Amino acid sequence: MLKRLKISLFLLVATALAACNATIVETDCMKVVATKVEKDGWLVQISAISIEVKDGCNKVKAARYKSYREKNGKPGYQLDPQPSDELVDQKEAEVDEDTSTLNITNVSNSNPNTGRADSWQLEIDHEGGGSSTFSGNF
Repeated sequence: MLKRLKISLFLLVATALAACNATIVETDCMKVVATKVEKDGWLVQISAISIEVKDGCNKVKAARYKSYREKNGKPGYQLDPQPSDELVDQKEAEVDEDTSTLNITNVSNSNPNTGRADSWQLEIDHEGGGSSTFSGNF
């Protein structure tokens, strides 16, 4: 299925530059780009997370972005084992017909009600079933 997975530490390097674009995930079948990444102190703002499916691969039908505070020491957002990771914010994108491009807009590692996240997770649903999950740190 996915033979190669490259997750960049995009926010450690890319956010040092103002309003830059950064590839955060690239596999044999898709490329995920964070566009217009801006960092101000601990605050990270991303204009959009763009999912682009490569030719000949299964299209996407939905995606979910979560920012969270890592609490249990295991990569990815988890409610179990204890202690549970703390959700800061989430955004979703879904389409009626499967597509080769999908965007989640107005993404941040901060929420005025729940504070600042130190980690992120992106879940992508593919046509015909199946999903891919990627995670990283800010």
